[in-house]
Amino acid sequence: MGAQVTLAFRWQGAFSSRDRLARALVTAGLQRSTPDVAADGSSESSWSLSLRSAELAVTCRCYDEQTETSVALDVDEAAFERVGADVGRAELVSRFVSLAASLVNDLQLRYVFFDEEAEADVDSGAYRADVLFGITLIAPDVQGVDAARQRPDVARSEIRDGVVVLYRRLDPVPHYQPNS
Repeated sequence: MGAQVTLAFRWQGAFSSRDRLARALVTAGLQRSTPDVAADGSSESSWSLSLRSAELAVTCRCYDEQTETSVALDVDEAAFERVGADVGRAELVSRFVSLAASLVNDLQLRYVFFDEEAEADVDSGAYRADVLFGITLIAPDVQGVDAARQRPDVARSEIRDGVVVLYRRLDPVPHYQPNS
């Protein structure tokens, strides 16, 4: 298995409420490719994201965490690289940030981590803005968000659809270097 570029978050929705997650994914711009297959507290489904003339496969993996559901939206890094080369890397990253902001708003998430191999191992109810990945989207009422925007390791911050976006890197792939 190759490397993945991942949007990861914990959602306070029950594992059995994945239909609500699916509706939020559609609202955010994904199209379902295969139905949700669940077994032993986890599920997997396939989705696609259209960006101009490019299609990008996205795998949604959900894990039952008792009171929450952990979600990872994975994209094969090689496919991410190809689509980024075709449509522009900044546009691709921006599209994923917008998708994540839509999910924060629609599902009332506390955070979304956007990084290579990101994991949602932080309980959403206990999340404070001191845990940051390459790109982190945070609900504006999360404790510590104002201080996090001032951290020296934050290269840029912005507000996207009412959600605070902190960029420790401008791209989720640590080794990506833009052509300059």
